[in-house]
Amino acid sequence: MRGAILDPKFAISVAVAILVLAPTTYWSLMHPADLLARGEKFGIDLQQPRMTAAATGAGKFIMGTFNFAVLPVLVSALAVVLTGFRFSERHPKAPAREVLLWRTLALGLAMLATLVLATGVTEVKARWLVPVLVILPLAMAAYMERLSPRGRDAQLLVIAAGAIIAVLLAPATWYFQINGTSGLSRMIRVDYAALYRQLTADGPVKTAISDGAWVGNLRLIDEKLVALDQEVPNFDRLVQDPAVLVWLDRDDPRQVILEQLKKAGYEPDGQPRQIMVPLLPSTDKSARPGAYVRLKRMAAEKATAFEEGVSKGAEGGQEPD
Repeated sequence: MRGAILDPKFAISVAVAILVLAPTTYWSLMHPADLLARGEKFGIDLQQPRMTAAATGAGKFIMGTFNFAVLPVLVSALAVVLTGFRFSERHPKAPAREVLLWRTLALGLAMLATLVLATGVTEVKARWLVPVLVILPLAMAAYMERLSPRGRDAQLLVIAAGAIIAVLLAPATWYFQINGTSGLSRMIRVDYAALYRQLTADGPVKTAISDGAWVGNLRLIDEKLVALDQEVPNFDRLVQDPAVLVWLDRDDPRQVILEQLKKAGYEPDGQPRQIMVPLLPSTDKSARPGAYVRLKRMAAEKATAFEEGVSKGAEGGQEPD
């Protein structure tokens, strides 16, 4: 262990990691408000009992770890079995580098689990754990490396199988990225220039709002346009008039974005206008349904009433009607 830490290569790796993280760390320290502006994504609810929040967070943490780890563990185990590996055989002691990987993984998971339990986080997604769990495949590869010659055969089998699967899946991946199934991946095929012309047919627009991050693609057409969805920090301070709400594949906008607009003091100005949004040339549909509505500021008394409803709902641990 000490030998691995004192290895010059390890020191170089640490130095490179510090240099890579330095800009982000500096920005985070200089902008704490922006860093914490999206804290709601972690599901921290101060009204929820601490034990309940801890149990929920621990469950999400365990499931997130399992969802990431199950594939590399199963693939490696299958490769070891197929290469005729026998656990009854004597194997060399783990070298310092392998021990370092396993201990780093364990320490990282322990620190994350402590943070989840201590802060009351109730929302933990598998992708948030990737910076730590990415060490798992490396540690397993180091483990197989030690179990030569069958361990090396298992390594080669995993690499070969992964390469073959990646090549075979590439066409299907490309197809779904272009055509999609749920409408999400098809956002790359939207003719944003045509959509922008439809949104500005009744007059100029300074802010385009939707319930998905795809609305940001409209800035490819107008770089001065403000594009917002419900997850953007400081939503209410960023809206500029005139503003428009746009959505696709639904008769009505999602309730979550309407609630966000109410909190910002905006409401629809009239009835939604149905449109057909052109798609870039392909083999299937040439357009997809959508709608948009211009927004106006709410009357002062309406905005005040809504804010009071939100405050009362928060005090009672309930959402406003």
